[in-house]
Amino acid sequence: MFIKSMLLVSVQFVIGMSWLIILSHLICRLKSTIEKDSIRKTLNGFSGSILILIGLKLGLETN
Repeated sequence: MFIKSMLLVSVQFVIGMSWLIILSHLICRLKSTIEKDSIRKTLNGFSGSILILIGLKLGLETN
């Protein structure tokens, strides 16, 4: 039972590390695109709008 659990943990670790490596590689490749002013302003506006909507939802929530 212990060996089976360790195998499952090892598989999960490999999957997680693979995902992080692929994601960081993609972000490095997209860095020059993301750093453009027009793209950065669009991303900032989008993320700001999402945060404001989440704040409004929390503010209007009743117990």
